[in-house]
Amino acid sequence: MNSTPSEKKIRPQNKKKELSEKDLREIREKMKIEFAFGWHASAKDVKFIQQKFESCDIYIPEMAFYSPEVKKDLKNISAGKLSPSQFYEKHGGNFPDFLFAILKMIYNSHKEIFLADVSDDGHELDQYLNIRKIREVNFDKFLEGDLEEGIKSISQEINLYSDLEKKRDEHIAEKIKNDLPAIIGKNKKLQKKPKINVLVSLGAVHTPAYIQLKNSHDVGRSFPVKPFIFEPQIQGLRQREFMPEKEISKDLLPRALMTEFLSTLFGFIKDQSVKDKLLSEINKRINIKEIENLSRKLKENMARYEDKKDEKARKENIKIIFDLLETKGVLFEEGVELNDETVRELVEVLELEDTHELEKIREKMKIKFVLGPHTSKENVAPLQKTLEVAMFIFRNLLSIARILKTTSKNFPPEN
Repeated sequence: MNSTPSEKKIRPQNKKKELSEKDLREIREKMKIEFAFGWHASAKDVKFIQQKFESCDIYIPEMAFYSPEVKKDLKNISAGKLSPSQFYEKHGGNFPDFLFAILKMIYNSHKEIFLADVSDDGHELDQYLNIRKIREVNFDKFLEGDLEEGIKSISQEINLYSDLEKKRDEHIAEKIKNDLPAIIGKNKKLQKKPKINVLVSLGAVHTPAYIQLKNSHDVGRSFPVKPFIFEPQIQGLRQREFMPEKEISKDLLPRALMTEFLSTLFGFIKDQSVKDKLLSEINKRINIKEIENLSRKLKENMARYEDKKDEKARKENIKIIFDLLETKGVLFEEGVELNDETVRELVEVLELEDTHELEKIREKMKIKFVLGPHTSKENVAPLQKTLEVAMFIFRNLLSIARILKTTSKNFPPEN
């Protein structure tokens, strides 16, 4: 006769032993953490991370505003149960070329994937979207020649961005310090290792996460190039983080406004290291007085039009900006013929995969717009919808490439 449920002997369940502070401390002592700081715009940026990925036991990617489903699927990719294409089709993501290369790197590696970034359960995403809106204002103010309002706007961006990144870096450091050891404690395979190699890949702006751990953990850091070039607006952000008592230089803010504008305009250069070199060279050749004079010319020209969004006015102002760059020996040769030789030169200097990559850029510009690094398809600046401007910039790609080639001696080798 079968016994009823109430008659069955209830066996005590084995409770998992909670890790003591001593256990957690011992795990922390075995952790060797390497921060790989760099760019996260193109597939090329993953090569630097890939070199370090092979020897790591745990990989921590930058993955802001992830969902529980994303967290689960990243583990499935590592286990070879989900392909990069399936993940991207399901979740999408920013910087698709970079993200897809990261997913391919993780695929079937059987590495432990740990997420230390902020998840999607907070309110930070709305604030980051607000930064995008501020950047659109910055773009317009610079193009319209309203330097005073543009400086106020970019100062607001730097302050907000700095506050958000400070909280985010603190969150990342705390997760690595407190949550990661507990995860390792549940993994028998990792527990047996004398040393546990942890790789953290983050954008270069996130160095404070490393600084918060360096006195209590075995940590190292590396960059793809030395010295690593920070754009003026990021210099302002870092100054505010590391020296909050010091006022941001008045000379830095106009440069930050101009550089952010040009960075968006040169959004077709997908290799961030190449774009950073170009922007750095422009900043070397243009002084603050010249930025002020440029703004005055842009404002005077815009005053001839009732509507500041008038495409003709905006195209004329773009030409005024290009004229200044040309007098500084930076740009431009109009109407460059894209024959086989010039195409090969572009592919080489812009470090594209092949000529097909160049055609992709050309087609993207023909279709609708030039996407900047902080611009979504839903929030494309009016200027970027202008086919004429897009094609004008494209015709000058070779000039950009040549100036990079001639000024490359100013930069150290990338090793």
